Amino acid sequence: MKEILLEAEELVNGERQWAYDHPFDNCQRIGIIWGVILNEGIPVPPEKVALCLAGLKIAREVHRHKRDNLVDLAGYASVCQMVHERKEEIEKIANERQSVG
Repeated sequence: MKEILLEAEELVNGERQWAYDHPFDNCQRIGIIWGVILNEGIPVPPEKVALCLAGLKIAREVHRHKRDNLVDLAGYASVCQMVHERKEEIEKIANERQSVG
């Protein structure tokens, strides 16, 4: 189990992050596209994008076990946390600017 978590951590925080940008930004872009595809008129929030991607891996794992599904599932859990952390940073900065201005 530890190997799966370590591999996921390396993927999320290693080269893949630089290939796809910070997970918040990437999930935000995906959410905009999904919002258009779903004809919702609003983007899918980035944290829900991460959860939906995790759901994809769960569905695949239910069908047939594959180690990659579990690595990616752990990775998407980490992505979801990173998205929440970035949202908190953005909110904090916005609140500080409102306090100053």
